Amino acid sequence: MQKLLLLFIFSLIVHAGFAGNYYFYGGARPAAMSNAVVMSPRLAYMQNQAALGWYDSTAVSIYSMYQPDLPQLSVIAAQGRFPLLGGGMGLQVQRFGYDIYNENKIGLGYGKSLGDHFSAGVQFSYLYTHLNGPYESFHSLVAEAGIQAQFGERWLFGAHIYNPTLSKTGDHGDETPETILRVGAGVLVTDDFLITSEVEKHINQKINFRVGIDYEFSMGLNIQAGFQTEPQSFSAGAGYNFNQFAVQVAVTSNTYLEPGTHFSLQYFF
Repeated sequence: MQKLLLLFIFSLIVHAGFAGNYYFYGGARPAAMSNAVVMSPRLAYMQNQAALGWYDSTAVSIYSMYQPDLPQLSVIAAQGRFPLLGGGMGLQVQRFGYDIYNENKIGLGYGKSLGDHFSAGVQFSYLYTHLNGPYESFHSLVAEAGIQAQFGERWLFGAHIYNPTLSKTGDHGDETPETILRVGAGVLVTDDFLITSEVEKHINQKINFRVGIDYEFSMGLNIQAGFQTEPQSFSAGAGYNFNQFAVQVAVTSNTYLEPGTHFSLQYFF
């Protein structure tokens, strides 16, 4: 009976559009802040292509989200970024789901700083949904773009739009990845303490408000916490930087399921 209930919840999530958007945020440290990071040059590397414009070094990262009571909702992702033509290039691969139903995304993005205070970026992605058995699979191309700005030494601003062209999935007009707009601001209270706030709007959903905090200790340890309203969720996490590695873990609450766990590992060349 419990298994049937979980599968029913999974079908509701898929048909409600939580899947079907191909929009996976990525990164355990952002997840610990409820993903209120669209403005952060350091934390939005998997979520806002403008962040690529600030980097002048190469790095690779892996990320996973595991839902213990419903593994079919798990996500795995990987990204590599490197400097190119005065900016930063990023390659991103993501997968949501399991063998019977899964959503896959391969994206190539580029960001470039426009002076000392502004950066802009864009990404084009190939999306593929696999349905096992007699059902038809879908595919499409989707664009996304973002900007970031730094005012003074403390204030950060960012905006990002996903699927601004309302691209369709294959020949199915009812299988359209949502258009999603995110706008946020943050303040570096100190060099080690960041407070962020963000508003996210899906075309067919209520406005989602997010807040997050991030504090980094001198010994390489960092901690985070966050909250969002749609759906209501709390989050927290911690990480550690050593040598050329950065390890992060996070836990996010869920209204209907057990808390999800997030893990990411970065290596800086």
